[in-house]
Order: sequence, then structure tokens, then C-alpha cells
Amino acid sequence: MLDEYYILRGWNEYGLPTEKKIGELGLSFLAEKLPGTRR
Repeated sequence: MLDEYYILRGWNEYGLPTEKKIGELGLSFLAEKLPGTRR
């Protein structure tokens, strides 16, 4: 159930935003600085 929630929010399995979600929020410049977003 938690996995489904994370998917709906655009988060990875660790609860961090995915690169796609970061881009949707207009924060692409942060993607390289946030650990775990490339998973």
C-alpha cells in the first residue's frame, strides 16, 4: 500500500521524489544535488 502511495506522489521506493517529479515541479537544477533521485 505504501508503494502505491509513493508511485502516486512521484516518489521512489525510499520516499524521495523521482527525477521526473522534480522536473514537473520546475526544480530540475536540484536533481543532481539530491541523493537517491537517480534510482
